[in-house]
Amino acid sequence: MVKYARLQSLHARIFLVICAAAFPLLIGSGYYLYKQSELVRVAAQVEANQYLTLAAEYAQAEILGAGEALDAISATPSIQSRNWALCNEYLHRLVTQRADRYSNIGVVDLNGNLLCSGVPVSARTLFNFADRTYFQLALKRPGLAVGDYQTGRLTGLPAISVATAMRDGGGKPFAVVFASLRLTSLERESPNSVDSEARITILDRNGVILLASDPLIGRVGQSLQRSGLREAFMARARDVRISTDATEPFRLIGSMSAGPRDDPSAITVLYTSRGSAVFSGLYRDLRLRALAALALIAIAVSAGWTGTNALIGKNIRRIANAAARMRGRDFHTRVAHEVSGSEFQLIAVQLDEMAKELEQREREWMSSIQRQSHQVDLLRRIAQTEPLEGILRSICEFAEEQVPGAQASLLLVDEDRCVTSCIAPKLPKSYCDSLIGIRAVSGAGSCGTAIAERRVIVSEDIESDPLWVDFRTLATSHGLRACWSYPVISTGDRVFGSFALYFNEQRAPRPDELPVSRMAAEVAAVAIDRYQTGEALAQSEAEYRSLFETNPYPMWVSESASGKFLAVNDSAIKHYGFSRETFLAMRANDLDAPEQHSQKSEPSTESGGERPTVTSGVKLHRDARGDTLEVELAYFPLRFQGRNATLALISDVTYRSALTHTIREQKEFFSLLMGSTVEAICGLDQNGCCTFANAACERLLGYSAQELAGKPMHALIHHTHEDGSPYELAACQIQNSIASGAHVHVDNEVFWRSDGTSLPVEYWAYPIVRDGQVAGSIVTFIETSERRRQQDELRRRATFDDLTGLLNRPSFVTALETRLQQADASERHPVVAILDLDGFKEINDSLGHATGDQLLRGVAERLTDQLGPHADVGRLGGDEFAFVVDESYGPPIATRIEAVMESIRRPFSIAGLDLAINGSVGAARYPGAGLDVDTLLRSADVAMYVAKREGHGFTFTDRVDAGTPRPFLLSELRRALQEDEFILHFQPTIPLQGLPHFGFEALIRWNHPRLGIVGPGEFMPMVEVSDLIHPLTEWVIASAVSRFKTIIESWPNAFVAVNVSMRNLINQKFTSSVQYLVEQNRFPVNCLKIEVTESAVMADPDRTLRALNELHGLGVRIAVDDFGTGYSSLAYLQKLPVDDLKIDRSFVSGLSGSQPSKAIVHSIISLAHSLGLSVTAEGIESEADMRILRAAGCDFGQGYYIGHPMPFDAVHDWLKSRSFV
Repeated sequence: MVKYARLQSLHARIFLVICAAAFPLLIGSGYYLYKQSELVRVAAQVEANQYLTLAAEYAQAEILGAGEALDAISATPSIQSRNWALCNEYLHRLVTQRADRYSNIGVVDLNGNLLCSGVPVSARTLFNFADRTYFQLALKRPGLAVGDYQTGRLTGLPAISVATAMRDGGGKPFAVVFASLRLTSLERESPNSVDSEARITILDRNGVILLASDPLIGRVGQSLQRSGLREAFMARARDVRISTDATEPFRLIGSMSAGPRDDPSAITVLYTSRGSAVFSGLYRDLRLRALAALALIAIAVSAGWTGTNALIGKNIRRIANAAARMRGRDFHTRVAHEVSGSEFQLIAVQLDEMAKELEQREREWMSSIQRQSHQVDLLRRIAQTEPLEGILRSICEFAEEQVPGAQASLLLVDEDRCVTSCIAPKLPKSYCDSLIGIRAVSGAGSCGTAIAERRVIVSEDIESDPLWVDFRTLATSHGLRACWSYPVISTGDRVFGSFALYFNEQRAPRPDELPVSRMAAEVAAVAIDRYQTGEALAQSEAEYRSLFETNPYPMWVSESASGKFLAVNDSAIKHYGFSRETFLAMRANDLDAPEQHSQKSEPSTESGGERPTVTSGVKLHRDARGDTLEVELAYFPLRFQGRNATLALISDVTYRSALTHTIREQKEFFSLLMGSTVEAICGLDQNGCCTFANAACERLLGYSAQELAGKPMHALIHHTHEDGSPYELAACQIQNSIASGAHVHVDNEVFWRSDGTSLPVEYWAYPIVRDGQVAGSIVTFIETSERRRQQDELRRRATFDDLTGLLNRPSFVTALETRLQQADASERHPVVAILDLDGFKEINDSLGHATGDQLLRGVAERLTDQLGPHADVGRLGGDEFAFVVDESYGPPIATRIEAVMESIRRPFSIAGLDLAINGSVGAARYPGAGLDVDTLLRSADVAMYVAKREGHGFTFTDRVDAGTPRPFLLSELRRALQEDEFILHFQPTIPLQGLPHFGFEALIRWNHPRLGIVGPGEFMPMVEVSDLIHPLTEWVIASAVSRFKTIIESWPNAFVAVNVSMRNLINQKFTSSVQYLVEQNRFPVNCLKIEVTESAVMADPDRTLRALNELHGLGVRIAVDDFGTGYSSLAYLQKLPVDDLKIDRSFVSGLSGSQPSKAIVHSIISLAHSLGLSVTAEGIESEADMRILRAAGCDFGQGYYIGHPMPFDAVHDWLKSRSFV
């Protein structure tokens, strides 16, 4: 065997010599291949450089050719003459003819705006190219400018543009002509290469791909991503290099600039090739030439290696693999039967023995680690007081994992050792239920014996074990054949039960398996002991808590050393008034009252038990309210929460101490009460004589108590009524209460003071009953002078206006009624007049309510001064005043009213301003203008309206039907707005020329509770001359946009129109009000149209223009209503921010039969269209009228033929029935 081993060693050495001999041949062959490959690389680089140069020249020729074309185009007459319409046609033909090369050719001005283009564009659309690189470069330098990669703004096609600046005779540029080259034009000119893998990529100056034929490089429009290609692009070295980067798929890479002379880097040509086709011939020749030598070397080396491997290599590999498996902690496989040779077999046997030993130790170590880990986890769960049953179940499950085939159980017994519980995750439930209630004694199976004898019991065979005689059938019927039991004993030597492992086969425990049962039993004992201890502790603490908390006496526990409260019961919290949290933050001496610090109470000690009880003397404590309590405390020392503490029992002796002072305090309290009360109190005997009087009684009556004592009170203070008439004793309410024994309350009489003055009082008399008999009376009274003054003030406020001091409306009506009654008796003719201020609303809004209030007070003063004491003057509300005078006094009525008007017109000096205001007065004479108050006021109101409408300032009437009839008072209109009686109807406006827009005009109606629906003509004239126009217009806008929001959501092209007056437009807050209403209702502002009449616009042009500009700036559409009926200046109309003209119905109605109306309508439509406005015709009542308007170019139509005004509920149905929507 030794000789054979040496032979093996010799073969190994021979094998090394063979390898060494073959090594020079390998070196020579490698050198030869290297030199041949160098020659091929040089040839490939030369051919690639030629191909790159040719491709760059092609690309440069394309760019320069486009530049020459631009020079020729810029010289054409249409461009030189700047006839851009002809330029569009010329460039369009040129692009169409050369569509394979150009995507667009165009001319832009110096601001970048497009002048003409080969691609047709809309004349209304402005295109700007100032951001394009070619445009910026063309203006910066002469010659041809090349842009970057771009997507055509007009064509949407990828392209690269070239441009040149066109210059006038002085050399100044006036425009830039550009051409957008299709990227495919460069591809057509790419030359062919003998290298089939050669690829040309064309890039702009930023490295963005214009043309690429290899997807690895990228797509058109992308930047170069590969670092090798980026380096070649940046170099532009006109030389192809061979890449040595293994991550780069291209072997040959090169680049060359191809831009114009002034900007060569604008275009770069990139050459790439994988190189496999170029080098394939070299590699094929080299392989053929070296094949023979390499084959011989390979055969020789293979023969030597095969021989060596056959002799020793296989054994070494198998042993090495076995060692590697052991290093990887795989101790299960064996290697001795796989090797040959005595030396190798000896090594292998020793290696197998080592593996067996390590396998056993690792198993034991892992089992120990698992047991320790699980034990730590169980102890943690026990410490965290998790449920006991879950912990015991986890113990069983762990034991079953550690001992294969085991079924674990934990039996718990009570103090009589009867089984109370069986926890066994894998045992049959019926088996566990059968064990409940069985008493654990010796011979009662393995578990019962282990509990009774407090030792480990191992039954390897249940069928033959005598301990199982009584339970063998139960166990075997459930397939159990072996059982190992371990008693569960606490540290206090108490047996809690047993832990057992059952098996379905006869089995004895291995040495490493019994420790599992022991560990499980010990951990279970800890868990059960802690659980039962915790239960007992909780029960004990609950009993203590119950005794402590429910004790009716206040109690607390405080720390002996610091006196800090540790616990307090509910009685202490209730008695002292502190919350539990406040109590526990305090110390015992914090309860001491301030008086306690000046008193010392000596504690006494009683030894009635094992622990001495210390009782304090009376101590003064304070409660949460700061009240002082007298208490006695009994202290009991104890341990609480691991600290020395004291239990205190408190007895409140405050009541006992207070009881001794009750009588004295009652007397003092009565005296104090009688002296402190604000009510005057006096006592009367059966005869009405005074028995006592308090201080308030003395103060109010002016008599001392001694002066009142024994005096008859009626004769002294109650003898006379307030009007001076005698007050008989028989009628005295106080004296009657003594006689009848009834309570009396009177609030409208007077007592008389000692100085003889009267004292208004409210008094109460209560009979004093003693032994069932009335012995007298207690009289209490208070002074009512202030109350009477307040009542007088309330009556004054109910009569007069708070702001002006004039009569309010109800009082004025009452005064007018009195005047009419007096007139009937004396045949007088009173005149009632109503004054309404003009422009007050504007002053109030612009200068503020304070200024407005001062102005109203000034008007009231002038009215009072001017009319004198014989007139009744009142304020009806807002800026409306009224007065009634008698014709029999003073100058004529007209003269007096003119004087009133003159006084009102004089400027008012308020806050440093001179405010001028005017008014309108309507006067009505009784009885001609009315026989009652309502009719007379209505006649005066109608006369005032006539005066305001006609601008007279003053109108007088003595007839009920005088003037223009107006059945409604302004107050009725205000009430209608407050009570939401106004409604909106909507009349449709439709397109006549196929436009997508349509709308509705919101028209106001009054749903009168008595008259039904009232049209705007009945009440709007009055509203427009009053301050009601502003809130009513805001209501119309708010109602229109809130309702129409649902229409806009379904039909976004719809709009709603609202009419406004001139007074709305000159109101400074109108624009902000419109903006607020639109935003509040989330209504699209461009869907709101404001209509204003032509006459309203021209009434105050400057302020109207400002308001319309503000509204238009918000996005609101503006329409001029009733156009053609006014006198507007066309020049001024051109300045207005108007979107729409509405032709008045007077021109439209009967249009088919009126040539003048047709001419006017055609002129208005032509005028509006020339100003860029749309036109709406009102009053369309026939198909013929609508045909004429449609033919004339009218944009929209409105009228009864199209649709009547309708409630909002009908709008949806009307829209759904129309085809134009």
